[in-house]
Amino acid sequence: MLKTHSRKLPVFVFAGLIFSLMISKNCIAQNGGNGSSGNPVPPPPNYAGFVDHIGCDTIGGWAADRSRLNTSITVEIYEDGSLISTVNANSPRPDVGQALGDNGLHGFNIATPLRLQDGNSHTVNVRFESSTTDLTNSPAASFVCQRPPSPDFVGFVEHLGCDSISGWAAARTAIPPTGSVSVQLREGSNLINVYFANLLRPDVAAFLGETGPDAGKHGFSITTPQVLKDGRPHFVQVTFNPPIGGVNNDGNLSGSPVTLTCGTPPPPIFTGSVEHWGCDGITGWAADKNQLNSPINIFLYDGQTPIETIAANQFRADIASLLGDNGLHGFTISIPQSIVDGNPHLLGLRFPGTSLDLPNSPQEVICSPPHPIVIFDLSCGQVIPGNPSVSCDSREFPGTMYDITFPVTLAAGDIYKVRLFNIDDHESVYVNGVLAGTADYGQDVTFDITSFMNLGSNTIRLIEVNDAGPWTDGFTVTRFPAGTH
Repeated sequence: MLKTHSRKLPVFVFAGLIFSLMISKNCIAQNGGNGSSGNPVPPPPNYAGFVDHIGCDTIGGWAADRSRLNTSITVEIYEDGSLISTVNANSPRPDVGQALGDNGLHGFNIATPLRLQDGNSHTVNVRFESSTTDLTNSPAASFVCQRPPSPDFVGFVEHLGCDSISGWAAARTAIPPTGSVSVQLREGSNLINVYFANLLRPDVAAFLGETGPDAGKHGFSITTPQVLKDGRPHFVQVTFNPPIGGVNNDGNLSGSPVTLTCGTPPPPIFTGSVEHWGCDGITGWAADKNQLNSPINIFLYDGQTPIETIAANQFRADIASLLGDNGLHGFTISIPQSIVDGNPHLLGLRFPGTSLDLPNSPQEVICSPPHPIVIFDLSCGQVIPGNPSVSCDSREFPGTMYDITFPVTLAAGDIYKVRLFNIDDHESVYVNGVLAGTADYGQDVTFDITSFMNLGSNTIRLIEVNDAGPWTDGFTVTRFPAGTH
């Protein structure tokens, strides 16, 4: 039995060994091959890539990591050892995908940076991600690229009329040198259309010194668009359009711009309304539906007598929404002073060139002129030198009788006047702390203090000093609103 046991023991032990080895192998696999715990360590990169092209136009190629198939990476572009651009290599490259056996999203292609197009020699490196490893075919040593000159545009509008618009346009330094350009037809800031200037013009070819199959293909001839044939003046421009590979140049061709009027304008379709009549003003709006975005004039009449022309050109957001245009059709009119006389006036607002009144017009208006307003009065008797008509004994005694300060407001067009009178006193008036006038014995003076005042808030101070005895005295401050003087 012992012998038999001896035979089975190695089998048991061997089996145990095998079991132990299997566990150890699994542990090693799970712990990244080093027997320690933690996340798996990714394999080192296995880069592959190629720079297909480095030129004055583009830099392109492909880059991938064989250890990360189906995953796009980046490339970094260096100029003389300095990083100038990081590019995603994620464009489809079926040929690369077939070679690597993945999705092929590893291509890159960028416009050559302008800093490399300065005519100087550069060393250009294209490297995988943030590594120091260059792609195959990199670096490009002694890379020299001179940026081509901007196009030198030249052209002429030879005819701009109601039938057609024609001329020629070219770029002396275009790419290719005899390549056609295009022109823009504009009305002010509004673009009407873009046209190729590619009709054959042998005279232009001779002028520019061009040869070859495309020489002289710089002419254009355009039927004048209907939008310019509405009978109204239009500020028409023919400008250079940025050609492919060229530089934008919005300058006019020679012979442009031109103010062009073609056709008969359609009859006006007037619309509008007077929304308020009053002595404080007249408001409303007026427009011509056949001249949207263009303000019109309206005319104010007193009966049949024209008295004022008004531009209806104030912005009205509600009218812009109603008409679908810029809304510059509102008006606000101050009542003319000629009709502020207290008498009835039949006022009317009419559309231009007609006897047609705006809706809610005419209206009878009665506006009375404003009256002077006494805003302060402190008087006793009147000045009749040597013979006062009223005695002020009850309040007169030697010394300062009055020292009064009060606020006033000056509106545009106002005039303020002060009257000072007394028999044997001294009176002074100060405006904003500045002496504006005085009255002494037996004087009755009125003077304008407006020049001492500011628009808005002011202060007036009145002082009277009595020497002796009962006599007549007085202060009066009067405001004359606009229209009363």
